[in-house]
Amino acid sequence: MHQVSEAELEALSSEKGFRSNCAPDCYAHYLVTTRGDAVEAHTSQEALHAFLGDIDTSQEALLQVFAGGYDLSCTALEKGAVKANADGTFNVVATKGFACGEGSKLTQYLLEVTPSGEVHVKQTHILERGTKGCTVGRRPAGLRSDGSIACADELGQHFALIAHLEEASITAFLRLRDELALHGAAVELQQAALRSALDEVAHTEVCGRLARRHGATPARAVVAPLPPRPLLEVALDNAVEGCVRETYGALLAHHQALHAGDDEVREAMVRIAEDETRHADLSWAIDRWAVEQLPSAEQEAVRAARQRAVEALRAEVSAPTDAALLRALGLPEPEVAVAMVDLLSRELWN
Repeated sequence: MHQVSEAELEALSSEKGFRSNCAPDCYAHYLVTTRGDAVEAHTSQEALHAFLGDIDTSQEALLQVFAGGYDLSCTALEKGAVKANADGTFNVVATKGFACGEGSKLTQYLLEVTPSGEVHVKQTHILERGTKGCTVGRRPAGLRSDGSIACADELGQHFALIAHLEEASITAFLRLRDELALHGAAVELQQAALRSALDEVAHTEVCGRLARRHGATPARAVVAPLPPRPLLEVALDNAVEGCVRETYGALLAHHQALHAGDDEVREAMVRIAEDETRHADLSWAIDRWAVEQLPSAEQEAVRAARQRAVEALRAEVSAPTDAALLRALGLPEPEVAVAMVDLLSRELWN
């Protein structure tokens, strides 16, 4: 069997694939095969189907489902499973979507894969609905955990989710610091990213304490290791996670510091609001630096990504939230939250 070298894989690198996604970084998935000394990349669904032929193994059925845009878990049966049927078809359990932000949802699909490669939906079931807390913070690329826990207390659930996101943000800032150094950013920006990571350590501890006060234990954040990204991907991520989400998160934290009905929450949000404002300032400083390094077409891609993130955020904050939760946390009513987004759109994002 021919052992594919790293050099051969690099030579096959393609921006096209039988499946692509951007969340927030952009990836293209393709299949590499060998025959003798020939190494080939299959970069479209048509090419993949031509190579597989009849679907007659569980692995091929799973690959066909993945190529069709469904997600598969290797560790949770409710999010990834396969069973061969006597008639030659396969039943596959997969998911689509995510539970992060009001209005979002993670949906389970029971699929049937035929020998000819057709994928039919037999049943669907919503596994989880998103919560409002996920609009806050800088999420790292490669985040594999969703922070969901079982807790009867809504405040406990909320702070457990926030603690999970704050912990994930530690990785986001440490990775950002390394990438800023790689691409030649000023030392001041690198040091600010490192300081932000230390801030997130403190935020994780504070929100974890609030979660445990309400009977919840936060789930650990699981972030897949990824290689350093090109400058364009760093700029796109920063536009979405920093210039939009962190900027709104800073304004939201100031609102909570003023309006939270819970004294401990109000006290915690005063410190967090100061830190998040500094993080938002860093995001915009990175944006100004990065955009200057990019050609005009890529600059426009960054602006477009920021605008898409604004529209997604507006949809998230417009969904209703339990009134008792709003009072305790000092969260704005949906119409106020939308007004906050619109204010930032006029003053910053546009």
